[in-house]
Amino acid sequence: MRRMRMYGNPKVLAERLNAVYGNMESPVYLRIKVKGFSDVLVLKARSNSSWMVSNESMAPDMFKDYDNSEFSGYDENEVILQLEDRISRIWLDDKTVFSTWADFIDWLDDLDVREPEFRTTVHLPMSVTVALRALKDKTGKDMRHIICDAVKAYL
Repeated sequence: MRRMRMYGNPKVLAERLNAVYGNMESPVYLRIKVKGFSDVLVLKARSNSSWMVSNESMAPDMFKDYDNSEFSGYDENEVILQLEDRISRIWLDDKTVFSTWADFIDWLDDLDVREPEFRTTVHLPMSVTVALRALKDKTGKDMRHIICDAVKAYL
């Protein structure tokens, strides 16, 4: 549940997708279809993205503002968590398709992100960096995985 809550935030989800797809020439879009809505939630796999909205009558690369959509009554940072049970389809550029949010999160967590592609704006104090390096040597995990595991456990 904690990791689902973490990825429910569009900024966190976009950053995770960016770590995986950030080097693509053309942008990768995550699309989420929710039962009872004609609009589709769209998130660009780029850092600092926010929800956009599309629907079947619009061209695939055309979007409208979240505030002018059927989702406008939901908090942008909580919409996925509030509508999780009604998600009927999740896809990335029509290639990878999931029918539940949990399946998508399991897949997303299993993706191996190479260290150079992982971007962070957090600058850790030297004492934390030293402790992480020691833990890295002890566990064999890279620092990114150690930090992610700690944040997931905290959330």
